[in-house]
Amino acid sequence: MRGKIKIIVMGILVLLLFSSLAVGFEGSNTTHKTYSLEKEKPRGGLANSPWPMFHYNLRHTGLSPYDTSGNPGKLKWRYQTYGGVFSSPAIGSDGTIYVGSNDDYLYALNPDGSLKWKYQTYGGVFSSPAIGSDGTIYVGSWDHYVYSINKGPPSPPQNLQATAGDGQVTLTWQAPSDDGGASITNYKIYRGTSSGGESYLTEVDGSTLSYTDTSVTNGQTYYYYVTAVNSAGESEESNEVSVTPQSGGNGQLSVNVDVHSTLMPRTSSKIYINVTYNGVGVSNALVSLSADHGSFYSGSGYTNSKGTYIDTYYAPLDYIGTATIHVNVNTENHGKVSRDVSVNIEGISRPILTASAGDGWIKLSWTPVNGAKWYWVYKGTSPGGENEVIEYDSTTTEANITFQISNGVTYYFYVRAWVNGVEGPASNEVSVTPNPKDNFKVSIYGPHTVSNQGPAMYTIKLLSERSETAVSGAVISILSSHGTVTPSTGTSSVSGTFTFSYTPASNYEGSDTINVHITKPALMELQKKLT
Repeated sequence: MRGKIKIIVMGILVLLLFSSLAVGFEGSNTTHKTYSLEKEKPRGGLANSPWPMFHYNLRHTGLSPYDTSGNPGKLKWRYQTYGGVFSSPAIGSDGTIYVGSNDDYLYALNPDGSLKWKYQTYGGVFSSPAIGSDGTIYVGSWDHYVYSINKGPPSPPQNLQATAGDGQVTLTWQAPSDDGGASITNYKIYRGTSSGGESYLTEVDGSTLSYTDTSVTNGQTYYYYVTAVNSAGESEESNEVSVTPQSGGNGQLSVNVDVHSTLMPRTSSKIYINVTYNGVGVSNALVSLSADHGSFYSGSGYTNSKGTYIDTYYAPLDYIGTATIHVNVNTENHGKVSRDVSVNIEGISRPILTASAGDGWIKLSWTPVNGAKWYWVYKGTSPGGENEVIEYDSTTTEANITFQISNGVTYYFYVRAWVNGVEGPASNEVSVTPNPKDNFKVSIYGPHTVSNQGPAMYTIKLLSERSETAVSGAVISILSSHGTVTPSTGTSSVSGTFTFSYTPASNYEGSDTINVHITKPALMELQKKLT
């Protein structure tokens, strides 16, 4: 035995930093390797597309194989959703961009930034979609479901219109907003003499957007709708139109409707009806309006000298979805014509709420809602029992609550946004318990001098300063300057203890310092210096 080593044990507070660190060494003698990047072929059933999933590939490298050195950094386009966009996009082989939004929709955008289609889930879409090799799109939603979205029938043809002539009816329409992921092969035309009584008449190829029906009788009112067909099947029906061919010329009666295509609940839009015959406005035509959802200021009236009738459409108060407006026109000399138009009633997005707490305070944060006038924060002391309301204006998305808060009590919260006088859906419910800050009481048991033949055993004991109870699960790390500690890291047991051995370095005499770092639980801090 050559001597003894005096041990000094010190407790040091270490703050936990949840971040990623990038470390560089300047002027060191290091070896550098250069790696070349090639375009990686998607594997494991991913689509062969420019960016089929989050961070590009199955390894999530996030490394793009495309040269962006010539990108000037100027805005090319932007597309507005009705909620925050927290996911990164995926790109299909045809250039379609897929991205989720907090407004509950998965969006498919064309390369020029226009909407191709959108699919509604029942919760915010925060995850990034992935595209399979067969074109199937996979995405998760806050509604607890994973969705598989594949090719399907197209959406209905749009804006079907009918014009009457002498012994003929001409139909025109626009292509569907969504082709279902496959080309439109043909359009089917249905006709009847009563509303809802149509049957198959004929069909035209997928590149044709009009049809003239010459097998009609003057004076008889006919009803039409059109469907679109692709390799996956037939679409739903287009809007229904009615028209009455008349004798005495080759004139064509038509009606044009102009109204906002998208509205929020409890908002309104002017609706302009223009009735023409051979391109000339028809005066004194009786216009009658109805809708399956919503209402009108008047609902009926006559066109002016230019063939125009103006009314106001009011979106419904508590309906989300597509509203159909039915326009029926009856002229004195040119027969009747009708047309349906669709208005999309967009819902109010649901905020996402988070909470934290401390000594006598609670902090709430939520995601903003587009168009919100104010936010109502609901507070309670039991799940689903939030009956106290705190109001905040539209510029507020954080709340520091310090009044009527008691330490040790668990509080429950959710938040709703108000848009155009309508209260939106409730956010997720959060619970949080404020508590005063607690400290560790730390005791270390073991010898103060150690033979260099070692090892020596030490036990750390952790108690809550407030409750005098054992603190389990505290993260402990130990570092020695002139010896070996085993184990050097671990957590305190259910009894609040952690035991380690210390072996001094061979042939070393003198003092050694053992640094003990203790962190977690978050409400506790080691403030006591141990020697």
